[in-house]
Amino acid sequence: MSNSTFIYDNALSSYNIGNNHPMKPIRLSYVFELLKSYGIFSSPNTTIIKPQIASEKDLLLFHTPEYINAVKNLNSNTNYTTPNEFNIGYGDNPTYPNMYESATLVVGASILAANQIYSGKYSSIFNIAGGLHHAMPNNASGFCIFNDPVIAIKTLLDLGLKVAYIDIDCHHGDGVQQAFY
Repeated sequence: MSNSTFIYDNALSSYNIGNNHPMKPIRLSYVFELLKSYGIFSSPNTTIIKPQIASEKDLLLFHTPEYINAVKNLNSNTNYTTPNEFNIGYGDNPTYPNMYESATLVVGASILAANQIYSGKYSSIFNIAGGLHHAMPNNASGFCIFNDPVIAIKTLLDLGLKVAYIDIDCHHGDGVQQAFY
């Protein structure tokens, strides 16, 4: 029998990008509660594990120090740059409270998934918040602040694995493409 796990914590769905923004993180808690009501997590072969926060070292696997610093300091009074320099603060990528913390939690969940699969403890694992494939090394794009698929793939490559990345979104993951072109 195989072991499966679901990575989830309410922190993954508790931030708010804005009332008019089409991406609503609360949707993650709705899916979690629906799966729970169907008894998906009551199987002895299914577990729920809490995500971990990605470190700055993890983020540096793909993102530039300048970009990471800009996102980290968005909610402070630090005058680091103009938001336009990193494609944050308007359109698909508005600023919001605790943006750095929520974005690093999503990346950390994907790194955790990669490491858990590598360990052999689980045969399948699902990070419901992951797949933010548009972020580029030096800027946000398409609702994506940090590119968790790239960082998870690089984590697995660093462990000596070969990785096949299959993107099932309705449009391609241009950030992932750029990372491995």
